[in-house]
Amino acid sequence: MKLLLVITSLPFLVSQEISFDDDLNLDPTLGDRFTHFLDCKTKDGRDGLCVQESYCNEDHTIMPGGVIAETEFREMTTKPCPGLFMWCCTQDSALGPPVINDTRSDSCQALDHDRCPWCVKLYKVSDLKNTDTDVFCAGSLIGSRIILTAATCLKSAQHHMLYARIPSSANPNQKYIAKHRKLHPQYNTGTHWFDFGIIVLEEEVNWGVTPARGACLNFGEISGRCFTLGYDTNDEFVSTILKVSKGACSNMGGGGSTDVSCGTSMEKLCFASPGAPVICESSLGGLVLQGIVRSGCEQKNVSLGTLTSPNPWIIRELDAMHVSKNIYTQR
Repeated sequence: MKLLLVITSLPFLVSQEISFDDDLNLDPTLGDRFTHFLDCKTKDGRDGLCVQESYCNEDHTIMPGGVIAETEFREMTTKPCPGLFMWCCTQDSALGPPVINDTRSDSCQALDHDRCPWCVKLYKVSDLKNTDTDVFCAGSLIGSRIILTAATCLKSAQHHMLYARIPSSANPNQKYIAKHRKLHPQYNTGTHWFDFGIIVLEEEVNWGVTPARGACLNFGEISGRCFTLGYDTNDEFVSTILKVSKGACSNMGGGGSTDVSCGTSMEKLCFASPGAPVICESSLGGLVLQGIVRSGCEQKNVSLGTLTSPNPWIIRELDAMHVSKNIYTQR
């Protein structure tokens, strides 16, 4: 309960709330979603579109979790589409976003301390045996099947099977396989601008008799005091209180981006994992998800991405999967 004591003695600066634009078109057709992709020719000469590999069917030899066989990677070096995550698919092969039948969740959960039930540990393995490995990234559960994390985490696992564990779920050791992965279309691997990614799990997280309660999202700017999570030598989550300021950290890159902030640890030790949530106090009460960690701790500084810039993309992707706003909006 360390954070609760700090909150009472060091009040948070309440962040600005941004309302949803009711006029925004959040029901794009399949064609609308792919119109910005390049035209291409498939291996058998058919006309197609360049789309992310999770939008193609099994004919492209996608292994569980989105892993692509090494033979496919070699073949992709001369493929017509840019980027390792892009495939040339015919219109009849291109799959729309998965429809999420989120039967176990009807609202989100604002936190009242630094215990985070919707925080997720991410693991990657290079084979289908699903052998145990160390945590390599973190994320935040939205509803009961969607994870918001850093695009860098997804990129680093592009050759790997990806699965998640949710420590606060009914079965903390259960491995939830990633079925779909998607990076923000403006993600830059060098500057880490728009470093946001979405994972869709094969199945809903099991919460037992408890209703699923994922993260509440706040798309306002981050400022003041927040906290994030990293993991210790036993792969257990540890929280760190951060003082957040606008712009890149002085000892890190990413300057010039409109979506970057710097978090400085206010504690003796600093724990932060890429993909972990940046959790701040809401004007409606409680603590909500307001950003994503982009780096580990470097001289007590942590690079953060705010949800303000990717707001339209996140909402559009969630709406395309038929995820109700109630599932991620604080009431």
